[in-house]
Amino acid sequence: MAVQRTDDERPPLPPLEQMPGPPSAPGWFWFKSELAIREMMFEVRLIDGELCMVMFYEDDVPVVDAKGYWRGPLRPSSGRSTG
Repeated sequence: MAVQRTDDERPPLPPLEQMPGPPSAPGWFWFKSELAIREMMFEVRLIDGELCMVMFYEDDVPVVDAKGYWRGPLRPSSGRSTG
């Protein structure tokens, strides 16, 4: 009989590769600006036909105006929750 692996036993996913430019579709991404010390997670949304993000207290900043690098999109959750 085969032993079934649990979610806790799955190997970790490899890190996301750096993207060649800004996102081309909505989703969640890691972004590191030129001035930031570390990456932060941002939601990219389609607003009036343009991909935008909330960046440092500014709403609807076009992702093409964000200077830095992107990684992503984040993979969907496995759906497992605790509690």
